[in-house]
Amino acid sequence: MGIKFLYRATTTSSMDQVVPWCEQHLGKFDQDWYRLGRDPAADLMYPLGPDIYWFNNKKYHMWFLLKWS
Repeated sequence: MGIKFLYRATTTSSMDQVVPWCEQHLGKFDQDWYRLGRDPAADLMYPLGPDIYWFNNKKYHMWFLLKWS
């Protein structure tokens, strides 16, 4: 069974800034955090909508919210 990402957050900040920050401060992609990207259905109505990120650790989730929300 894979890793469960229980904590969801969104941001409209550029993934070019967010992803390197996550790698530096939170750990490995698909192990400690995961970037889902934009919801395709919502993207039809809101083309500049938020990217969705998931975290397996509540502490990482809170750090992300403080930095990128």
